[in-house]
Order: sequence, then structure tokens, then C-alpha cells
Amino acid sequence: MMAASSRKELPHVLHRLRLETRAEHEAIESVLGLVDDGLTLARYIRILERFWGFYRKAEELLPAFAGGLASTNPRARLLTNFSGTQDDPAVARRIALAQIDAGADLIFTMLNTGRSGAIDACRERGVKQIGNVRDWVAAMPEVFVASAVADAGFAVFQAGRDLSDNLWKGETVKRFGVRHPDAVRLALAPTVQGVVRDRVDALTKEMAAGGIAIPTTYSGPEFMPA
Repeated sequence: MMAASSRKELPHVLHRLRLETRAEHEAIESVLGLVDDGLTLARYIRILERFWGFYRKAEELLPAFAGGLASTNPRARLLTNFSGTQDDPAVARRIALAQIDAGADLIFTMLNTGRSGAIDACRERGVKQIGNVRDWVAAMPEVFVASAVADAGFAVFQAGRDLSDNLWKGETVKRFGVRHPDAVRLALAPTVQGVVRDRVDALTKEMAAGGIAIPTTYSGPEFMPA
């Protein structure tokens, strides 16, 4: 009966683990903003899309990024747009090109299949991009200068190992963030200078220790392409 009960609960709890893992993105997004002025001499930074309700605490991602950027480079201009879709490459390309035309020299995307449109725009205009979820630096180093990695598979592996070791407890939520670099981390391109890498490491440790307050609200303007 115990084994049957565990298998019944597993999909539900694994889903919750996955949500909690992705919810820790705000920590990585804040680091991205905190170190952006070291990654490039960007005057304009933007977020191509934020998708409310897609996962828990998604509304905190933009404030975290914006707060980090403002704290390190208050002269930078943030261009952010909610396109309403994560899966339309044509829409992503159109918005990315419009924001590049507006002066963006570094693009951060949170997209699914629509990301290919933003990638095409970056290649066309010679603009670097920051990805999320997977290690896009390893996949396309010619386009991506960094990627906010959030490996949901880590949570699945942990749950399976707990079940195998008879440590499984139903209705348990485990949070994974920057204290668990195997699950959540910032991947940087080889071209990123050592001084920036050192700063990222220092800020990550400070954040893991609770020394950085991550903003949770954003009241700035929305970029509307012509």
C-alpha cells in the first residue's frame, strides 16, 4: 500500500517541485541585472516577454531584473514588452528588431519556440542575447553571452532518489535556488571577462546568504513597438 500511495502522489508533488524550481528564477534574473553593466557597455536592456501565470512567482522576474540593472547601472534604459505569446517566432523577431532599432544592444528572452525569432533578429543585427531555462551559451555561443539556467530535471532526480532511498514524504515542497548550482545558475560565455565572473560569484554568494533584497514590484513603462 505504501508503494502504491507514493506512486500516486509522485506526479503531483513532482509538478510542485518543478514549479518551485522555476520560481527560483528571480534570483538568477536579479544577478543578471546586477552584473549587466559589466557584461557589456549596454545603454539599453530589454526583456522580450514575460508570461504571467506560466509558473509561480512569474510576476517577480521582471522586478528582479529591473532592480538589479538599476542598482548597478542607473543610466541604463530598460525596454520591456509583454508580447502575449511564447511560441510565435515572427512576433518575437518583430519585437526584438523594434527594440534593437530603439537602441537595445543586449536582449534577454523568456520564450519557448518563439525564441528562434529573437535569435534570428540578434544574428541579423549582431546583438547578443541572454537566454533562460537551459544553457543557451553552450548551444549557441555565437549568439548568447549568458543564460539563466533552471534545470527542472534536478528536482525530478531528487524526488526519485528520495523514493529509492525510502526518504519520500508526500505533500512536501522543496525549494531550489542559487544555493543549488546544479539546478539554478548563471552560465556565462567564455568571452565574459574574469572580473565580471568574480563579481557574479560574489553576488551569487551574497544572494544565497540572504544579503540581497530582491524587488517584487515593477512600475516602469512598457515598450510598445511601432
